Amino acid sequence: MIILDTNVISAMMAGDCAVVTWVMALGEQPVTTAITAAELLYGIEQLPDGARRRTLRSRSAEALSLMREILPFTTDSADVYAAIRAERRRGGRPIATMDAMIAAITRQTGAGLATRNVADFEGLGLRLVDPWSAEG
Repeated sequence: MIILDTNVISAMMAGDCAVVTWVMALGEQPVTTAITAAELLYGIEQLPDGARRRTLRSRSAEALSLMREILPFTTDSADVYAAIRAERRRGGRPIATMDAMIAAITRQTGAGLATRNVADFEGLGLRLVDPWSAEG
């Protein structure tokens, strides 16, 4: 199972052909997290009311409907989240709250994470994939 990070779904919404092709070649319907959905929707809600906002709302609904599942943040995820945040803080590499939540869901489910921001998630014991890289 591959979880798509916010930047991957954003690229799909923008029509990035390379990313769309990569996702289609996965051989399985992708999943994402409720955290990613929240990040996307929050970004759209910040925009002034108008055509761009309406277009992005429509594209986000379409992109999210393509997901096999939108994984929730559960109490089990919260345990993993706490460990990740504490581990990174002790190591002097704090992690953003939303990234830690996505990482927790990824680690908890044993899935891989497709993201352009590989460096943000390194050292967390996750299987990371960059759809923009030659190895992606």
